[in-house]
Amino acid sequence: MIARSPEPDHDDPTADGFSRAGRGGVNRDAAGLKPLSRRVRTVISVLLILHLVAIASAPLAMEPASLVAQKVFGFFRPYLDGAFLNHGYHFFAPEPGPSHLIRYELALPDGLTENGVFPDSEQHRPRLNYHRHFMLSEFANQLAVNESQQSTLHELSRSFARHLMRERNAESVTLFLRRHYIPSPHQVQTGTTLDSEELYAERPLGTFFRNEPTEQISSSRRDGIVPVRLTGELTAGEVTR
Repeated sequence: MIARSPEPDHDDPTADGFSRAGRGGVNRDAAGLKPLSRRVRTVISVLLILHLVAIASAPLAMEPASLVAQKVFGFFRPYLDGAFLNHGYHFFAPEPGPSHLIRYELALPDGLTENGVFPDSEQHRPRLNYHRHFMLSEFANQLAVNESQQSTLHELSRSFARHLMRERNAESVTLFLRRHYIPSPHQVQTGTTLDSEELYAERPLGTFFRNEPTEQISSSRRDGIVPVRLTGELTAGEVTR
């Protein structure tokens, strides 16, 4: 006769030789953990809610936005800027603005001229590398539209020029800030493509030389961007107005 062992009592957490912690739970007594007090949990919950409101306030404050949304964003902006959470939502919605490139004309020692732009989707790969260059050109535009930052824009342009001349062994380089507008619904309906010349505008950033510190800086309208008619992919022709 085979004797059967007694069935374990399922109400006893240790009857089968396993504790609750062994089943994936947390044995707070064994781990020395104590539950958080109601006050601490309340404080944590309030902080999480404020954090979520702060995150939501940035995109909600993009124009067109209500006065309430803008005031909420203004309150949380120091926190968002300090935590690097105030991203460029206006670039994507609700009304995306133009993008910006840096176009350059290099004068080589053999007398030839090399044209290019950055960022360049064919040259700057993977996408993260393209994005890094894109942030440089967008930063240049932020300086260009701020009259108090023209000296900083000049120094940034000089750094671009030094890098390009060193990389290409060029004698001089002329830089342009190129703005690429988004076509309006009417333009799309009338056949305007994304690469149509009417969507581009440029501002000269200056001509820089390898062996002399002087530069020739051109200026234009208040925001420094003037429409140009392009005769080729990278070559600027006459100013249209």
